[in-house]
Amino acid sequence: MGNWNGKPCFHAPGTLQAVDGVLRGFFNVCRHHAAAVMTDSCGEASQLQCPYHGWTYTLNGELKSAPDLGAIANFDRRVMGLVPVDVAVWKSWVFARLDPRGAPLEDIADLSVSGFHWFERRHYMLECNWKVFVDNYLDGGYHVPYLHKNLDRILDYAGYRIENGGRFCRQSSPVSTGGQALYYWIYPNFMINCYESAMDTNLVVPRGVDRTEVIFDFYFTDVSEAARARNIASVTASDRIQQEDTAICKSVQRGLASRSYTSGRLSVRREAGEHLFHRLLCADLFLDDGEEFVGFFGVR
Repeated sequence: MGNWNGKPCFHAPGTLQAVDGVLRGFFNVCRHHAAAVMTDSCGEASQLQCPYHGWTYTLNGELKSAPDLGAIANFDRRVMGLVPVDVAVWKSWVFARLDPRGAPLEDIADLSVSGFHWFERRHYMLECNWKVFVDNYLDGGYHVPYLHKNLDRILDYAGYRIENGGRFCRQSSPVSTGGQALYYWIYPNFMINCYESAMDTNLVVPRGVDRTEVIFDFYFTDVSEAARARNIASVTASDRIQQEDTAICKSVQRGLASRSYTSGRLSVRREAGEHLFHRLLCADLFLDDGEEFVGFFGVR
């Protein structure tokens, strides 16, 4: 028996923890006709069976049964198991690396999430390319005074700081109620937002060239019934901010299609995180032999 968890994304990997305690990852794609093997987002199973033609796999990914193939020629079930992916546990999350040649996870030493407990999940659909949402997140608080009036009242715009790692960005600001707001982006599409007693994560999932799903998970240090009203109020405040971001990202996506726009300039003071994102993305997608990339806005 094993517990499995997967995101309902096209060709996305799922993770499985079997009775032997080993965490494994596989592409959720049947080796027969490419249907999704497991169609629920999570669950418990003793085997993994494709709902299309009944191909069945063991919890370690090996092909167990392929109905009506019999003694078909040139068919070696030993090489027809689910395709594995590398998985790693970091903090409170499991990460999958689809390309074994990809970079390993970079640790963020000052990030501590051990005191937070999961509370609620929300899904947001945006009418924009996923990179537009990431650009918006990484602008160093540039848009906060103009777009997020309520958030601007508690953050210190002048004291807002941006620090880049190799493959992550840390944004921070003093908070008027005390402590710090910490915003971490991990390349390419995961964000962690920490306050004194609340945290949320954002997983950015491309759904099309101009459609993006952002999955929010909310965590609090106290998830007791006594704290429920306060936690719901916090989620509601976050929702208002997300609605504002949803509208502006739609506006940017529309503007990117205009013949009047080619590229913009980045603020050295504010948009170092965006510059890092653009350099990493360009290195992954376009450039060879270490060619230098200056940076651009609104990668299409």
